[in-house]
Amino acid sequence: MEVVREEEGGEETLLARLTEGECFGELAVLCEAPRTATVRAITSIDVLTLHRSAFTTLFAHLPALRDSFQRMREERTRKDRLRKQPFSSWL
Repeated sequence: MEVVREEEGGEETLLARLTEGECFGELAVLCEAPRTATVRAITSIDVLTLHRSAFTTLFAHLPALRDSFQRMREERTRKDRLRKQPFSSWL
């Protein structure tokens, strides 16, 4: 699967490639915000969907799961910020 974001002007930026067992869409659920990217299957896949209420229930009963998703969110946010920085800012 490819995670892409449409930039101004209609150009797509590849954000990530996901492999079997990885999840997507959790940021919109965790942050209660609109999605910021599109996930596109590049091969045949099976997808399991969970409604927001299921996430809320799971997180209430399994704090370790909630914490794991929070760490994943923080890591993805960090990578996204780095990706947006111009290369010259690293010099």
